[in-house]
Amino acid sequence: MNKYQEFAIKSAVRFDYDKTDKNISLASFEWDYKTVTIVQNENYNIRKYNVYLLTGVAEKVEYILKGQAYIVKDLEKNKYLIELDYDNRIEKIKIHFSNDIVDPVEIQIVYVEADVKKYDEKVMAEHKKALEERAKVKVTTGDSIINVTFQPVSESFSYSKVELYTTFGSKVVNNKTEYEYQLMAKYKTPEDVYFHSITGLAYGKYAIKLIQYDNSNQEIYKSEFIRADLNEPAGRKRWVVTPSGGRYI
Repeated sequence: MNKYQEFAIKSAVRFDYDKTDKNISLASFEWDYKTVTIVQNENYNIRKYNVYLLTGVAEKVEYILKGQAYIVKDLEKNKYLIELDYDNRIEKIKIHFSNDIVDPVEIQIVYVEADVKKYDEKVMAEHKKALEERAKVKVTTGDSIINVTFQPVSESFSYSKVELYTTFGSKVVNNKTEYEYQLMAKYKTPEDVYFHSITGLAYGKYAIKLIQYDNSNQEIYKSEFIRADLNEPAGRKRWVVTPSGGRYI
């Protein structure tokens, strides 16, 4: 690009793009007078974006796709709509200036992809949070009893299973304590019953998992481990067997 082309570009050409809705617009847009760089929305499923070339000194505007030049029609006076498609990528935009005051200028298009893994993890986390809010799992304890209550996460809900675990150890991973669990029992709840009570438990450290299934026996929700410790009340005396027969301690 010579100094005359550079002057024409900097003084009489600018770009804009749709950014009213952040959920569907480009993550960012940069133009350094030689190159247009677009960064895809974090939702990588959005593949097409509208970019507007604004200039009053163009005789015609073209885009180059797979080596072929195509005319860009005016959206309105001095405004050209260019659709940038990640699946069918325009390589360049070519501006022909009125009266050939300067030679045509080609502007390269650079496409930056969204982080697929990061977005998928975000969607999964949001989905999981929404299910947890609908499930409303509550675990309460009493003397030798654990009660589990919940709500269906979907209209297709059929039944639930409550899994009972004992906690038998722990380890520190990345400065965070992770407990180790051993499955003790599984309980299937009847249809339209949204609670389950586990009785006859000794004092100890337990955990619960709730799994919901739909009418096709497909898993639709699974909770994380929910701790449920049964602690002996302070001050309670216990009968201990001794050689002389036994005593309370």
